[in-house]
Amino acid sequence: MGENPATVQLEHRVIATITFLYIAAVWLKVRRTQLPPRIRRPMGVVMAMAVLQVTLGISTLIYMVPKDLAVTHQAGSLMLLTSILVLLGRFRVPKFPV
Repeated sequence: MGENPATVQLEHRVIATITFLYIAAVWLKVRRTQLPPRIRRPMGVVMAMAVLQVTLGISTLIYMVPKDLAVTHQAGSLMLLTSILVLLGRFRVPKFPV
């Protein structure tokens, strides 16, 4: 499955679509609930990074994979991962000794 370029592209697009839809659903849920700003702001950053990443991915394909755009798409994936890790870190509740 990983040797056929067309299959790899299909898998990448399916995983990207599922990931984006999941992030959008969580973002909508966070917007509708009363969470503190320390959670809401990073979730907004995650959503913005997801939109940017999808835009970069589509642009990379439309322009037939120029190297600078492809590298930017790769860097965008790292920024999206970092923003998700920051968001998850905000959910952590510190444990204090009793």
